[in-house]
Amino acid sequence: MLLGALVVAACLGPADLALAAAGVSLSPRPDGMLVLVGSGWRPGQQLVISLGTDTFPALADSSGSFEIPTGLLVSGGPPLSITVHRPDASALAFAQLGSTPVPDGPNPFAVLFAESLALGAQILAFTAGGLGLTAVAIRAVRARARRLA
Repeated sequence: MLLGALVVAACLGPADLALAAAGVSLSPRPDGMLVLVGSGWRPGQQLVISLGTDTFPALADSSGSFEIPTGLLVSGGPPLSITVHRPDASALAFAQLGSTPVPDGPNPFAVLFAESLALGAQILAFTAGGLGLTAVAIRAVRARARRLA
């Protein structure tokens, strides 16, 4: 019964989609050069990172991270603004022929499938719990009826 209660409690928990927070930061190398470091992106995702007035193309590796040497030296001035955006689609229109673009979010059918699996697990847990409670109640009633008879 304890195991059933734990399964029901686990199934009733939030079933939110967990995504890693993507980010980009500047990191100085020992030789004084700045490196753009990014993590939390989808594997194979293409980005364009603007650092002040300079832009740098980035491609996330299989773990969703990247490192781009900027060629800029560490300075004591104000911090440079970092913005991240997608590559210009019109400039890459012919370069993308034959390859499938990486979508920006999770596949809607994959999300729907995962949600339906979670719902099915909840229904199974409630059904199994209800049958278990019914079996315990029937045994208790029969045991009481035997004692009284």
